Amino acid sequence: MVLQYTAVGLQTRRPEFHKSHVDPSARWEDKASVRRQITEHLPDIIERAVRRSSYDMPVRLICLPEGQINGYVLSEEVIKKGEVYTIPGEETDLLGEFCKKYDSYLVASMACVRPELIEGRSFNTAFILDPRGKIVYKHSKGSFYYPETGSTAPSDIWSRLLELSNGDAKKMLDLMYPVAKTKIGNIGCLVGGESTWFEPSRAFALNGAEILWRTSYEDPYLFNEMWEVQNRAFAVFNSCYVIAPNTAGLDHGRSEIIDYQGRILSLINYTREGFAAAIFNIDGLRDYRVRGLYVASAIKAIRTEQYMYIYKAFEDQGGLFPRNLHMDQYALSREQNKLLHCWLINRAVELGIYTPPLGWKPYKIRKDLLDILEETRKKYG
Repeated sequence: MVLQYTAVGLQTRRPEFHKSHVDPSARWEDKASVRRQITEHLPDIIERAVRRSSYDMPVRLICLPEGQINGYVLSEEVIKKGEVYTIPGEETDLLGEFCKKYDSYLVASMACVRPELIEGRSFNTAFILDPRGKIVYKHSKGSFYYPETGSTAPSDIWSRLLELSNGDAKKMLDLMYPVAKTKIGNIGCLVGGESTWFEPSRAFALNGAEILWRTSYEDPYLFNEMWEVQNRAFAVFNSCYVIAPNTAGLDHGRSEIIDYQGRILSLINYTREGFAAAIFNIDGLRDYRVRGLYVASAIKAIRTEQYMYIYKAFEDQGGLFPRNLHMDQYALSREQNKLLHCWLINRAVELGIYTPPLGWKPYKIRKDLLDILEETRKKYG
């Protein structure tokens, strides 16, 4: 029996109370509002998407956009009060009812705490529920494409991950880029801005991923086709399906599904609510990978000894993005985050990565940030 089924990506609106990008004080959402989103808004759109998409083949995979449950980040004040979200928790139990009803896997994300990694930090975390409604996967966002106050990435607690992995490279890979080996294929999750970089998609592929959940992005990077170029590149370079549901709304939309040869299977070329659906032939992908002698199986021929020096060269010069910034504090402030990106530009020029235009002068960095960077380097290396 061939392993193929319909996968659905929902283009849904976030509740009006999600304002974390424009108003940091509004980033915390009360649990009653979150419960209403799950129990009052999502059931209708999921039912319509599954019913209509199953006309071709049964739906086995339902994907929500990033941030649909409770936004992107928990505030430090809320974490200290203990009013937090966890995975699993009440919210994932509610979402699990959809899995039971439709005999499907469901992919979504939440802002949550992860005490198994470190106490008192907020993680933007993707998760997968199986058809029993049970959590089978968690992956926390690994990097951010603009200054985002509050979220913790693996490199922000690097010393803790080294401790958990005991320095074992494969264990570290599994901690940072886990893949869910499910009955409908192997799934890895690219959360929001971490997919601005290519490396996470490759990490998931090297860890066995056959399907990449990639979400979300905002305009002007959607309708200028940057989003599509990235999605198709992830699919081609990694021989993976890419399912990319995006939020509905003024500066969102354009959800899409890409096959493992980079072909668009489904595209929502508008910003209102809707859904993308396509048939995933997982056996076809597997056959393509193992019998293809050129592009299809290029990932098998990665010359790791060559490519490892791409990054080692910069590590030997002191590295790029500073490690362990959240080991001793919740997060940098918004202003410090912006200055950190200016510091990184200065660093890229210093290392010869960027050649600045005529007349450019290095950014001035405040002493408070420089002190944090120096103290963290001295303590954790």
